[in-house]
Amino acid sequence: MTINKKSLVCTLLYLLNSVIEYAYMTQIDDYSFALYIASCLIIWNICFQMIIWRFMGGHLVSPFMVFMYSSYLFHSGQIIMTAIFPNEHFSYINYITVYMPNSNSVMKTLEIVVTCLNMIFLGGVMGTGIKSKKNFSIKKVYSRINISRQGLLYVSKILMIIAIPFRLFIDIQSIVAAIFGGYYGAISVKYSGIIDAIASFFYSAVILYYIGQENKKKRTHFLFVIVCYILCVMLTGNRGHQIVCLLMLFVVISLENYRYNIKKIVFNIVLMYLALCFIDVIYTMRELGIGYFLENLIEVLGQSLKTNIFFETIGSFGETIFTPYLVVEGLDNGTIDPKFGECFYKSLVSILPSIGETMRRLNIEANFAKMLNSWSAIGGSIVGEMYYNFRELYWIFSILIGILLSKISFKITNGIRENAYAVLLYSIPIFTNLLWWSRDSIGNAIRKIVWVCVCIWIIEKTMIRNNLYEKLD
Repeated sequence: MTINKKSLVCTLLYLLNSVIEYAYMTQIDDYSFALYIASCLIIWNICFQMIIWRFMGGHLVSPFMVFMYSSYLFHSGQIIMTAIFPNEHFSYINYITVYMPNSNSVMKTLEIVVTCLNMIFLGGVMGTGIKSKKNFSIKKVYSRINISRQGLLYVSKILMIIAIPFRLFIDIQSIVAAIFGGYYGAISVKYSGIIDAIASFFYSAVILYYIGQENKKKRTHFLFVIVCYILCVMLTGNRGHQIVCLLMLFVVISLENYRYNIKKIVFNIVLMYLALCFIDVIYTMRELGIGYFLENLIEVLGQSLKTNIFFETIGSFGETIFTPYLVVEGLDNGTIDPKFGECFYKSLVSILPSIGETMRRLNIEANFAKMLNSWSAIGGSIVGEMYYNFRELYWIFSILIGILLSKISFKITNGIRENAYAVLLYSIPIFTNLLWWSRDSIGNAIRKIVWVCVCIWIIEKTMIRNNLYEKLD
């Protein structure tokens, strides 16, 4: 095992930064000042992390960094808006001022958010710097698995064929329900976890297909069709897993074309602006429904273009701060008393279908957000989950999570650059499902990860048995 010297320096430097920040935040006893300091530290940390990651030679649009950006967006958006822009008027609900009245719990939540995200990044730096041998090549690790680009394409096609009927079953129901009942009609659609797990193969399959498709024209057409389909589904108001799929596609495209010029930068800025406008429109439709959107299309689009789309986006996404706040409140008040690490080991039960009351109960307990006794159907949060499961030791396990995420990210980044398709075959589906963990619970990811990997393994073994790898080379 070797340790990269740059990584060691960066690890020590960022550890010092994190310790100073934690020590300073624990001394603050003024609520408004704590909000302001937390927002400043968050902005500083994002910038500092980008500098460190780039100094280490990492790609700023690597899967791990996209995970960090997402985590900061979800957990910090409303902190920044509340502290720095308190007098601005926006369309979203400010959860901090409306639903988080306990100032002591808010300040404790701020400490946990800043520290947890710092530790995840610290783990990422550590994980990237630790290598198994000198002159590391990811192809050598998987040299016993011989899979060509055509082989990857074949696997992705089979995976897509399996997933599409289930994906259409869910999406068509959601679209119909959204037309008649708006967003709340769409989320009220019920289907089994088995159907959802198989349907989720679709998001991994389309990314693998894009990588495996060598013909540029077919690639472009496929990308256009998939993006159009996902955008149509997002009109229901459901946007989480769809955005994750688009983000992973963007990551893959960026890693394949990592040399940027002015033209590409301008194009990406325009594309990002349009994407944020569309997301803002989706947020509006959640409240008003598809019918209102179609009848008042020009008005809705005009209002979106007039708003400060950057602030509107970080504010509307930043409501995730409410989830770790509820964890802090619940643990301090004794209304919840989870066992140490229970979501992680109970989530293993979700691999099996939920048959019987005991299995269903264990599946519910594996999703910590369902155990918070909230009046609202809140989403998950990786910060909330770390504190819920590990209490004051959350920072240690956050480092371990950061190491894991960076290791998978490293495989994807180098797998794309070295055309190591055997690596991408498993690492892409795993990270695609983990990326949404920033806003979800591990209990919702384990089944999807295991099932898609098992399915890929079966397809791969079938190909080996039928000598398809050689035929596709």
